[in-house]
Amino acid sequence: MNFLLLKRIDRFVGTSLVGALACWQKIKISTRRKKQINGHPKSIVVTKYLGLGSIVHLTHTLHRLKEKYPAAKLTVVTSKANIDFLRQVTFVDDIVAVDLKSMVSLVRSLFMIFLHFRRAPADHLYDAEFLTNFSAIVAHVIKVRHRVGFRTALAGSWRAAVFDEAIVIDHSLHITKQFKQLLGEDAPKVSKKNGASVGAFNRTPPFGDRNIVGVNLNASGMASERRWPMGHFADYLTQFLTAYPDSQLVLTGLPSEKIYGEELLSLISPDVARSFVDATGRTSLPELMELISNMDLMISVDSGPLALAAYFGVPTISFWGPESPDRYGPQSGENAHHLTLSVNVKCSPCLTEANYKTAPCLGNNICMKQMSPEWAWSQSKSFLEELGQSKKAQKQLFAS
Repeated sequence: MNFLLLKRIDRFVGTSLVGALACWQKIKISTRRKKQINGHPKSIVVTKYLGLGSIVHLTHTLHRLKEKYPAAKLTVVTSKANIDFLRQVTFVDDIVAVDLKSMVSLVRSLFMIFLHFRRAPADHLYDAEFLTNFSAIVAHVIKVRHRVGFRTALAGSWRAAVFDEAIVIDHSLHITKQFKQLLGEDAPKVSKKNGASVGAFNRTPPFGDRNIVGVNLNASGMASERRWPMGHFADYLTQFLTAYPDSQLVLTGLPSEKIYGEELLSLISPDVARSFVDATGRTSLPELMELISNMDLMISVDSGPLALAAYFGVPTISFWGPESPDRYGPQSGENAHHLTLSVNVKCSPCLTEANYKTAPCLGNNICMKQMSPEWAWSQSKSFLEELGQSKKAQKQLFAS
């Protein structure tokens, strides 16, 4: 199913279902006291379905849970698209998949989740979705003693009533800190060694010893307005290669995204195109993770590959409009080097709870169109120079 259809079903059908579940929850609470958990929980469930980038940000909270309750079994309920990433995360014990391919597969998944947790009830559940009624329905279906989730400000929403604790959403916080609020505390940062178990990438031809620069052109259908116009991308990357001709640019993406790489390469000269390797559709997610972890730079729109690059400590340059980089972007720090670019457009950022994370411009993303490649490159030059000169950077490959 496409994301727009999923949003409509969740908003107009899910609201009624969650309202009915909320009423049932109140009846249960009034008729019998909730069983208390003595000592540490033995089983913990975290639910998060959409967005690889959000799943990557969630690993900080998952790590903290495992650190706090090392003997507890930690299970993540998520969509099939995120399984390959989570399998590489060493502190996740089990993964339960939800199939979003069709309505039939979705209902089947819900029934299987019901059976799974009837056989093996959990002690704590943390729902990391901010908005969806579906996640509240699953939280209610799972047999668990204590549920924690987010309280949305969306008018008519009943989802907070499903949880024993409902956390108020704070839009001033970065997503990683917002997730940590589910636990009622701040969790330490996750180091690379505590994250995904990824082997070293063997740089063999066509890469050789050249600087590997990842380029991610596409954003998922959750909000396609996050894409930067392809002509802008082509002009920007041409200027990049003029300044750093020894770089090998690697296009990343799924098989369905190959059309974007082909369009980009059609817009640049054959001489410049020789510096590109089109890897779209040629890597599995674990292989993509391994490739990204050994890149020298990632240039991307707001996307899952961008979050993966930041997760592995790879410097990034990213382009933003509909979503806020302060909330979802890579975080710069003592050993992190990230540049987020956005222009001052009155309607940006626009993806909020009130519009169900749907851009009101419906594709006319002036926030991205008005970000010229010339302006973006002028902002990038000083960042790349500082990156090359920094003594704290692991590699000094971009020194002028």
